[in-house]
Amino acid sequence: ILFTDLRGSTALAERVTPEAAVATVNAYLRAMARAVIDEGGILDKFTGDGLMAIFGAMTDPASGAAAAARAALRMRTDIAAINAAREARGGPTIGYGVGINTGDVVLGAVGLPERSDYTAMGDTVNIAARMESLSKDLATDVVVSGATASHLGSAVTLRPLGTATVKGRSAPVAVYTIS
Repeated sequence: ILFTDLRGSTALAERVTPEAAVATVNAYLRAMARAVIDEGGILDKFTGDGLMAIFGAMTDPASGAAAAARAALRMRTDIAAINAAREARGGPTIGYGVGINTGDVVLGAVGLPERSDYTAMGDTVNIAARMESLSKDLATDVVVSGATASHLGSAVTLRPLGTATVKGRSAPVAVYTIS
């Protein structure tokens, strides 16, 4: 499971016109969603100025973890290109965070019979969301859980960030970033 979030969107909305804020969010979401889709992920939902994606739902966890890591690397490259263009026009750059976690989930429809969404639910999803939040606290763009790291092997280069206590969990979680 992968979550992303655009950093500073509230402050951005305060500084620019609504049209400019929407254009920035859309440019960000297009880059993030394209990376998910191109790496074989399922775009689960847009979360305002972020998104949730599922990787490896029909394959083994290692292939899903590697695809999510590749998507995060693509996101890094694409946001750098967006920021270079924004700087060249004299505009502000955008920041973001990505969190990835691997584990079992329940896939299915939630909601009302008249309006439901297909999604993933479970502790794995909650930890992925917490990994994204930690990216801000740890001052890095991507935070990967130890569960995901254990499936990556040499697919990407990881740098350990230590352990973190995440909301709703009693045991600390090992965390890494992608170098």
